[in-house]
Amino acid sequence: MLASENVLAQKERSAAEREGEIAWMRQEQDLARENARVQTDVDTVLAKAKAEATATATAASAEKARMEAEADGRTALNKAENLLSDSVIRMRLEERKLDRLPEIMAQMMKPVEKIESIRINQIGGAGPGAGGSDTAENAFGAAMEQILGMAVRLPAMKQMGAEIGLDFDPNLAGRTADYANRIKSKDKGKA
Repeated sequence: MLASENVLAQKERSAAEREGEIAWMRQEQDLARENARVQTDVDTVLAKAKAEATATATAASAEKARMEAEADGRTALNKAENLLSDSVIRMRLEERKLDRLPEIMAQMMKPVEKIESIRINQIGGAGPGAGGSDTAENAFGAAMEQILGMAVRLPAMKQMGAEIGLDFDPNLAGRTADYANRIKSKDKGKA
């Protein structure tokens, strides 16, 4: 009996050792699987980071190349403009002035919008034998010519005045234009 108990105890020990070894092997396998999964995750994160770094570097390189090309283009344009002749520069300035002409004309016509009425005080030779309606048309045309002339001259006079330090208000400009027209009329009368 002792011998059979001994054999039984030995069998139980062997079975327990085997179960322990099997459990140990399972643990090692689970640990190996977990390590492999972690390594795969790490590899994935590293690959993603490398791909993002490469993409960022490529985008930065492309942006740098674009900016350099843009700067080179601007430099070339500046060099070309510096080489332009005076006549081309004047032509470009005139083109810009012409582009702005509609806006300038609109500003010049603003004073005309405020005119409520026009009186013609001088109609010479308005009799039946002197061609009255023709003279009235001429007087009206002359009045319109003076109004439009003033609308055209006023901004230029203001600018000239500003350049030499005078303030040309509309009344002063009007008196100056009237004076210039009177001198012109006297000169025509002498001729």
